[in-house]
Amino acid sequence: DGISPSSLLVPQRGDNLNVSAISQRTSETNIRPIGIIVKIQIIKAYVGGFCYCIVVFRSYFYRPGRVPITYFRQVALDAHAHLDPRDHSLAESFDYCSTLTLSHYENFPVGSFLIPKLLRPHVYSIYAFARIADDFADEPGMEPPERLSRLDEWGENLSSCLESPKGPVFTALAETIRVHEIPMVLLSDLLHAFRSDVTTSRHQTFTDLLNYCRGSANPVGRLVLHLFGYQDPGYGIKSDAICTALQLTNFWQDIAIDFSRDRIYLPVQEMVSFGVSEEHLTRELVTSEFRDLMISLINRTRDLYLTGSDLPNLVKGRLKYELRLTWLGGNGILDRIVKADYDIFRCRPKLRKWDMLSFLLKSLISTHRKKAD
Repeated sequence: DGISPSSLLVPQRGDNLNVSAISQRTSETNIRPIGIIVKIQIIKAYVGGFCYCIVVFRSYFYRPGRVPITYFRQVALDAHAHLDPRDHSLAESFDYCSTLTLSHYENFPVGSFLIPKLLRPHVYSIYAFARIADDFADEPGMEPPERLSRLDEWGENLSSCLESPKGPVFTALAETIRVHEIPMVLLSDLLHAFRSDVTTSRHQTFTDLLNYCRGSANPVGRLVLHLFGYQDPGYGIKSDAICTALQLTNFWQDIAIDFSRDRIYLPVQEMVSFGVSEEHLTRELVTSEFRDLMISLINRTRDLYLTGSDLPNLVKGRLKYELRLTWLGGNGILDRIVKADYDIFRCRPKLRKWDMLSFLLKSLISTHRKKAD
């Protein structure tokens, strides 16, 4: 599965050295065998990380079988293609979901080369389902009644997709649900959260915000774990912490964008407590009060990341790298907000294409060092 060059270039589990043989040989020369092993493992980590970076660089900038595109380029899609009533083959449907997924900029990798090749189409189908529903709730050009109507129709299509799927997204999604026995409640929870986006523009407390994240973010992590066959409740709790942190990170990153849509995710009671009003957002004021509020919110977001920080080490295969990349990406956005002195108005904090390569190398080195220890 995945990209074959990486499996050849990165040290494999079977590459471990014979410790007893080394100990026997080195005891005669007074060389400490453990030191040698650790050094070799570290060298392997760096070499493996470098080779993986070459592979990910290639996958970000060139995708075989498609027009070469950069990772951040927007691909033109027919805005109504997902409503096409004609029958779609599975290949056409999954290709549509793939194109939609790869055309959207995200802070965090979606269906990257670290996801096994056979699972990627199913990641794309889930993402396409959620992405379009999110656009119904967020994108300009629609009044609330129309947004709710579109989301209701999307929910009806979800309910009937196993019997009579409509359009390419639900044709692909129905196959994903069947093959991986996806609980429908996880998908319907997402739609409930998107409806909340339309009907609720302010959240009174931080707890209210966390409750919103339980529907808008946490199902995504549980869907990914389900695709990979992980159903341990403890894994789900750690995944929820990371997903909630990712959602909050996106809120802090997009304060200015959301406010332009008359939506504020800063908890109202905490704004009052810190002396921050909507006037701060209107005039884009980065005062000491605003900074203190952001520091408080970001610290709690980092605590959530910390709660789920060992989840990547609990899973196997390339998923551990995908989760670590996502974890590093979220923390990276928080770091950029802090580096900008909490001024999210002048320039939206976001990751650069090179950041993900850096995070990938960090992820590989961290994992290999844990193995060496």
